[in-house]
Amino acid sequence: MVVSYGQRSILPKIDSLISAENYEEAKKRIDQTGSNADPKTRILLANKKAEILITQGMLTEAEAILNSIQRYGDLFLDAVTQTNLGFLYLNKARNDLALENLQQALNKFQDSGKRNTPEGAVCLANLCLLYLSTGKLNQAEENGLIALQIRQNLFGESSEEVAASYNDLGLVYSTTDVDKALGY
Repeated sequence: MVVSYGQRSILPKIDSLISAENYEEAKKRIDQTGSNADPKTRILLANKKAEILITQGMLTEAEAILNSIQRYGDLFLDAVTQTNLGFLYLNKARNDLALENLQQALNKFQDSGKRNTPEGAVCLANLCLLYLSTGKLNQAEENGLIALQIRQNLFGESSEEVAASYNDLGLVYSTTDVDKALGY
């Protein structure tokens, strides 16, 4: 992805605001930057805004954004959008649509050679939670462990992302092995 220096530096700032749960400031920065960004960065920023809206429970608004940016033609960007659609449908308890979008997203991450990215790990983590919610514990564990490994390699053991994966796996194991769940 070709982005100018200013545009490239905005994504980590927005991620930092999201991590700090400063959603209104993150949305403000997205809106300020979005119209001046190149097309690929606009797609990523729109996805960030949709993530925030989903987290805030504003599912209708998030869905409108995601539907407006589908099928860009870039496998990686399309995978990011489908991951967020899967997350949206997971939050709407539409497990069928969540599974369809998350599996398609994972295939696109693999086909683009970018499965082992932060975005690929998010897709796998969402699959873990989806399979957990549908009682498919083996698939939940498998996807959760892969997400954990990717995050450990990318962020190191003491990152928030790795902690989130440990939490996900703790939830998976809580139904079958309480001691193992506590360990995670």
